[in-house]
Amino acid sequence: LYETGHASNITGFQPFGTRNEHCVIKVARDRIYSMAVHPMTSKIVACAGTKEGELAFWECSDVLDREYKVTDDWTPKAFLFAPHNGAISNLKFWQGKLLTTSYDGSCLVMDLGTGTFAPWFQMLGRDAVVTGFDVYDSTAYHSDTNGVVRLTDLRTMKEIASSQLHEAKIGGVSVSNDGCLLATCSNDRSIAIWDVRNLNQDKGKKKAIQSFEYKNAVTAVNFHPALSRTFASTCYDNHVRIHNVNEEDTVDIPHNNQTGRWITLFKAVWDPKSDEKNSLLAIGNMEQRGVDLYSLKGEHEQCASSPWLTAQPAVNAFHPRMDLIFSGNASGKMVVWSQ
Repeated sequence: LYETGHASNITGFQPFGTRNEHCVIKVARDRIYSMAVHPMTSKIVACAGTKEGELAFWECSDVLDREYKVTDDWTPKAFLFAPHNGAISNLKFWQGKLLTTSYDGSCLVMDLGTGTFAPWFQMLGRDAVVTGFDVYDSTAYHSDTNGVVRLTDLRTMKEIASSQLHEAKIGGVSVSNDGCLLATCSNDRSIAIWDVRNLNQDKGKKKAIQSFEYKNAVTAVNFHPALSRTFASTCYDNHVRIHNVNEEDTVDIPHNNQTGRWITLFKAVWDPKSDEKNSLLAIGNMEQRGVDLYSLKGEHEQCASSPWLTAQPAVNAFHPRMDLIFSGNASGKMVVWSQ
């Protein structure tokens, strides 16, 4: 799981779908909360974190082979760990390891070679849990239900700074691709943009560079992987928006985000291979039990759906180097979509 390679470029949109019935499998016993895809290409590996703290891995290279034939005796290459006692809210591959955050108060780093876990941060004893999470270089940016954002050095596993940025829960954080800006979204119905240099100073009240106010809670925010001043947000007012920092122009996409209590919150995510010419934004679809794909201009490219999927693919993640999308749903199933 340590292979590196060159990122492929998106060369125009091609529809996504499931090649066969084994592209949809049950990997866990309960609802999937988070997902991540390993960047290697020789084997295709994705993982999912669940409501009860289970961590499932799926190596699905075989079912994506064009010569693959469906057989009754097929066994999926899936593996299950139980590192947490609460929902795994975030997953992220970093330098050959897997970082996790959980509502049980622990944040772990998994050694993929040995399958062992060690803590990189602890929320135990505090009256909050980790919610949003992002990594830039060797610094982890993580928010909590009290509106605080903390910075942790992943090399030393020590907290660098913490700041009270919102008065309510911060549901998501995202760092721009140049490491200069941090975006936060909150249950106080706002998005705020912060100068990262000011956050490194652990004293004094922080002032946002820019803020956006809405009528409902904002559940997710995600910076574009190539455009350092462009980010997407997901809001409970049934809109997905594409913003530009310090510019008034906003692409407004009507979208049903009323997931209720049994479906994991929708979060619009960028394809990490996106650039200024070709970009893809993915988010679950409530009505068609599929994945909606949008361009940078907000054009609806496709709703990818499958006859073998019986619940909304609420959690989505792109492969960093291949044209693949992985999804997870409330019944513990994972889906791999290919072009």
